[in-house]
Amino acid sequence: MKRPEQHNTDSAGKALLADVFAKLGWVVNEIQVDYGRDFQVEVFQDNESTGTTFDVQLKSSQAPAYSAAGDFISQEIATASARYLCRELRSPALLIVADVKNRRLFWAAPQLDMAAQQALDDDKNTKTLTVRVPTSQGLPASKEALLTAIGQARVVLASRSLLEVSTAKFAASTEKRLDQAALSQNLRDKSDFLNVREAENQSAAGDLTAARETLKDVLGAVKSSIEVKLYALLMAEKIETLAVAANNGPQGFLPRIALATAWAMQQLTRKGPGHLKFFSLIARHAAELYLLADTDWGLFLNWRVHEREGDALWQLHLAAERKEIATRAIAKYRQCMRLVRLAGYRPYRASLTLAMLRILDGLAILLIRLNLEGLTEAADAYRAAGLELCKMVAAIARENGDDDSLLRAATGSALKLTHPGAGL
Repeated sequence: MKRPEQHNTDSAGKALLADVFAKLGWVVNEIQVDYGRDFQVEVFQDNESTGTTFDVQLKSSQAPAYSAAGDFISQEIATASARYLCRELRSPALLIVADVKNRRLFWAAPQLDMAAQQALDDDKNTKTLTVRVPTSQGLPASKEALLTAIGQARVVLASRSLLEVSTAKFAASTEKRLDQAALSQNLRDKSDFLNVREAENQSAAGDLTAARETLKDVLGAVKSSIEVKLYALLMAEKIETLAVAANNGPQGFLPRIALATAWAMQQLTRKGPGHLKFFSLIARHAAELYLLADTDWGLFLNWRVHEREGDALWQLHLAAERKEIATRAIAKYRQCMRLVRLAGYRPYRASLTLAMLRILDGLAILLIRLNLEGLTEAADAYRAAGLELCKMVAAIARENGDDDSLLRAATGSALKLTHPGAGL
């Protein structure tokens, strides 16, 4: 009897999967009784188990259905299997497609795939469901992204379990098994964080009043942690900035909002922890630079108006005031950069990157004024220092996998420094 071709393909796919994971040092165990799981994989590092495991459903093909652009594979699976992988399985699971002909493996995380989840709700009677498997998630190159997805899936599954269990059962199950005070604070922090996220969603929808009320509950709570309250203050700052734009308010309001936020953060963190105390200190000096630079800009515009035809005494007054503010702004800039240098030596420097980038707000305004006044040599020097700041933040961000700070550093260098007038 001739062996079916698909059996050969399946065997080749299994061998490919085993080979790829073996080279990573991970252990693959085949599941003999298949209810939607073909393998269980245990992650090892330096020959030591990490305790992380995940299940795999493997689909092998000689010719996977690549998209026209080649950026994903459309993989059809039975709806029952999709429901099992997405919703019923209580451990992290991946769908892996083996391109046997080209000896390539690609993975998707159905438990994190909102399109697949929605399709299960929309097409209750269909027998199959199509999952998009990104070709950017090839193995072994995307190992770190895979581990991140597994971690996220574990959080999603744990959250589902928490939602499903009654309060009474939750209390009974955790009593005397977990530190009740620590558990209570941890759950409160997560709840507060979700409230801040809700405020962000409300502000994105244009309901700034509701967003302010949501944040008020977090900021006013006695037992809310310092970390969450600081996050709430930063979100409140964002909301007030949006309000200025929505009401066509003066740009001069923005540095004052930043300074008020920084003072509130310093008040909140006056007793620590150290990294948030330093974050708030940098943020305050950055906001003071922002306000001085904005004042300097306003005086420059006023001086330009009265430069030729204004009253001579008023011109002298403006010149003196401009000199004083410019001197203070430069001194504040130097103070900010000293703090940046100190931050670079702190073991918690990764938590300071967003505070350091706030310095660019004031620096960008100074660059505009220097360029318009023809002081290009000074402008170039400050621009170079700002770019070095962005490079430093980017290096710290890459070191710690902080994509948000990396993006902000790139945006800051591209817009605020290279094209400093873009934000005005």
